[in-house]
Amino acid sequence: MNQDSPYITQVNGRTATTDDLAPLAFAGHAHFTALQVTGGRVRGLDLHLDRLRSASEELFGRALPDDLVRSRLRTALRDGPADLSLTVTVSSPAGEFTAADADPALLVRTGPASSGPAGPLALAAVRHDRFLPHIKHVG
Repeated sequence: MNQDSPYITQVNGRTATTDDLAPLAFAGHAHFTALQVTGGRVRGLDLHLDRLRSASEELFGRALPDDLVRSRLRTALRDGPADLSLTVTVSSPAGEFTAADADPALLVRTGPASSGPAGPLALAAVRHDRFLPHIKHVG
């Protein structure tokens, strides 16, 4: 990756292919965490790792080891700029309607750093019951 480009997409530590990404386009059985990398560092990384671990255990019955997740994050961040946005998505390699006997897949995507929305925001209250509201899932 070019030092000037904030974009990288990897699945399980290697550059993602279309075949890797196509099943995720409509997957509802996955979860994620989103972080900001500033100066090559992440605030609250331990909390993001806890979120990924606990949600994976609940959704898939197993989780990737923290050391492996950290290694894959380092791989994605290695050649990029020091400031960027990072999204980590965990999904079942077997799909959402098949029992998996394999470890979850890890998608790491980087993009330009975000500073959040500019100006005042307006919110509207909408009644909705979210499935598994304690998990930051994609469904």
